[in-house]
Amino acid sequence: MKKVLIASRNPVKINATKKAFEEVFTDRFEFEGVSADSLVSDQPMVPEGVKTEKSDELVTKNFVQKHITIGIESLNELINNGITVRHHRFE
Repeated sequence: MKKVLIASRNPVKINATKKAFEEVFTDRFEFEGVSADSLVSDQPMVPEGVKTEKSDELVTKNFVQKHITIGIESLNELINNGITVRHHRFE
């Protein structure tokens, strides 16, 4: 069984990801929430913990290309392993 790592320990986000995967993929997955450095605290109690334009730009600069690469590699793995995806057809 493949494992999906979710860059959050928030149970709502983990369950939403699980539900989305179950609606799209026919294969079964294991889900695990992991801590991720988003430069935003889980429960901001001080101004420094609140997302700002500057912190968002920093996260975008450091992680967007990685996210795109992960997405492309994941789709290639699905295609190469013949994994069925509901409502989508890879040719």
